Amino acid sequence: MIDIILKSPLYSGNLGMIARIAKNFNIQTIKLVNPLCVINKESFKFAPNAHDTLLNMEIFPDLEQALSKYVLVFGTTARKGGERNQSILTPWEAAYKATQVNGKIAVVFGPEDKGLNNKSISLCNHLISIPTSTNHSSLNLSHAVGIIAYEFYKIFDKNIPKNNQFETKKKLASFSELNRFYSHLENFLNQIGYFKKDNKLSMMNSFKKMGTNAGLTPEDVSILIGVFRQLSWYNDHMEKEKT
Repeated sequence: MIDIILKSPLYSGNLGMIARIAKNFNIQTIKLVNPLCVINKESFKFAPNAHDTLLNMEIFPDLEQALSKYVLVFGTTARKGGERNQSILTPWEAAYKATQVNGKIAVVFGPEDKGLNNKSISLCNHLISIPTSTNHSSLNLSHAVGIIAYEFYKIFDKNIPKNNQFETKKKLASFSELNRFYSHLENFLNQIGYFKKDNKLSMMNSFKKMGTNAGLTPEDVSILIGVFRQLSWYNDHMEKEKT
């Protein structure tokens, strides 16, 4: 199953409703990143039989720390375009894609008023958008969590009959392993003057998208880091010879 990450949630009541949803769909872990509300009486009011889930919510100061152990991260969005250039999936498509990996999976939700910003989106491998009526597309945070959790539950729960055969799970590189590789890549591209003015962020997001689509394993990442270390050494060596 998945872990739920709530980035800067605003309302205590939603924490209670999401704790209840977590119980409904066998979600064991909910992480709060820089929450703008607290767990209080209202939270417990909306979480019947899920008080333990509320009390076990983990709090993190930033999203990168909260995501460090995951091999696949889905962000949620109602907006498209701009920097949101990752593949955008329906909840069912995201759940199916999750069956193809072996490792911890997270779904990240933004604050109720604005959703995830572009910086948070850039940390996600894929985006999930819930199809809704164009007449009224806004969903309460807890409703969005419930819809997505249900789709993952349908696919991952062993007691629900499956009509399709899923591919063998592949162990992907974790968030922190990938970040280490992207750091080596960015340093080397800086060395050779690859980036143009003001395009570094968009180019690195494009490289991250390619890495996601490639489904890099820990072994792949180790090899690529070795390659870019060697390229950096060679570039430094050549620059010294010139002087």
